[in-house]
Amino acid sequence: MTRKQFIDMIATAESDNKPKTIGDGGMAGGLFQMHFAWRVDYWPAWAWNVLALLDESALQNFVTYDRDGKLRPSMTARQLADLFNTGHPAADPKYDERCLAALHYLDIDSEQFDSIVE
Repeated sequence: MTRKQFIDMIATAESDNKPKTIGDGGMAGGLFQMHFAWRVDYWPAWAWNVLALLDESALQNFVTYDRDGKLRPSMTARQLADLFNTGHPAADPKYDERCLAALHYLDIDSEQFDSIVE
């Protein structure tokens, strides 16, 4: 068996060749159903930078569009953070504290947390 055949076999066995597959109770994702703990062991350093770019792009879309691809109404940073954290509009005081600490670290006025994200 070639490496390519092995890789194709794993893609078919894990996701039926469907890149958007999520499995193992949300622990695995993608074409090859890799868990993040597995990625830590085998991904090269550059791959984490690529993932960060992909995640940033997804966050840009999240701010602009809802799940259906419709323009999202204007929301405050707090509202978006709550939606990002829980998947639905629900306050999470501990997450708010983490976001406020991040603003402090980034030297951004904490009042920005309640301003519209543009």
